[in-house]
Amino acid sequence: MLKKILNSIIKPLNPIDVDIRTKEPVGPFGYVSRVKLISISFIKLEKVSFFYLLNLFKHIFIDLAKILYAPLILIVSFTNLRFVRINYWQFGTFIQHSYFLKLKQNLEGKSKKFILYLPRGQASNVTISLFVKRNLIVVENLILCLILFPFFHSKYSSEDILNLDEHSRNSITYKLNKKKNTFKFFNKNEEKRYNKILFEKINKNRKRKIITINLRLGDFYSDFKSHRNVEVKTYFKCLNYLVEKNYIIISFLPKKIFSNYLRKKILFIEDLNFGSIQNQMEIFILKSSYFFITTNFGPKNLCQAFKVPCLITNLFPFGNIIPYNNNDITIPKIISKKNKKLTLNEILNKNILFSFPNSSYKVLNNTSNDILNGCFDMLKNLKNKKKVKAREKIINKKIPCYEGKGTISKSFIKKNNFFIN
Repeated sequence: MLKKILNSIIKPLNPIDVDIRTKEPVGPFGYVSRVKLISISFIKLEKVSFFYLLNLFKHIFIDLAKILYAPLILIVSFTNLRFVRINYWQFGTFIQHSYFLKLKQNLEGKSKKFILYLPRGQASNVTISLFVKRNLIVVENLILCLILFPFFHSKYSSEDILNLDEHSRNSITYKLNKKKNTFKFFNKNEEKRYNKILFEKINKNRKRKIITINLRLGDFYSDFKSHRNVEVKTYFKCLNYLVEKNYIIISFLPKKIFSNYLRKKILFIEDLNFGSIQNQMEIFILKSSYFFITTNFGPKNLCQAFKVPCLITNLFPFGNIIPYNNNDITIPKIISKKNKKLTLNEILNKNILFSFPNSSYKVLNNTSNDILNGCFDMLKNLKNKKKVKAREKIINKKIPCYEGKGTISKSFIKKNNFFIN
């Protein structure tokens, strides 16, 4: 508990918060929103109540510090330096915000230099932290981080990254994704070394293709009410087919939740021992995938930055229903209200991309056949090297992902012809 409190103290305030009512990404909370959040959490007897209260005191302390730092903050505001706090404590947002921040910096040229708050040893993933340090200026020293704390929180010396979140209404990530990728991941020596290990340990027959899978499960997050969760058994039919077709399947999910047949036929990260480079190899395996079977959560963001084709199953929320890259495919969940299935336009018009105002809305997960047919769509696209051309017919310009290069599963749309009207 003491470690959590200390980590919370040195952690900056969230650069992006989530609206209490709509669950949409919004800018950092002000005092009113923080008090509301604390009140709700105490009423519900949530364990995080104490940390919400701690953030309120931290917010007050930061605002007082900004007054003392005002002359220095004013000077910085006239320079091209901008201090940035990112969600380094979350896997998906850590890579997503860093990746697009680099692309944004390249787009703006020398007009801005970004400095990231990244205390040594605090990042959610060491390999992603290494990537970030190769691409952007970071402050790692804890004492220096704390000295510079007010600069990272003042709107005059910091950079607002709300538009670097893919779910934000004003997201520019889909536009940035069209630009040349200048984000550096593994260097040439690492690529050569990890490739050799990969083929010696996993894929001695280089003609066989690797397909990876990782899904958002409620028990991992201790969050069983989230509409983003899935049931892994609905993926067995798809995995059985891929095994029969001689693909190498590598699962990032626990072995115990799979059928006895699949336990014998696919590889599990928990069984692969790479010693001191375990984390690097896990990330490299994702990068080496023919395609990635996933849901709408953190690892998807990393694979999309790698340009690995993603089959994004059970998609929810809908803010990124049209995915980033040419060969990305989404299979959305179906939303119904009073037993009536809603079209995509109805979902957009009712403003229920992220959450629902009452319990009359129900969420239906993808079936085993939905996932298998989506897999067929993916294999067909990759075999034919087919690029999507008709995304404008699927979605209008109400949300930023209309500029995405991917598409919704054609098999899903054919089966649920009501969805696109």
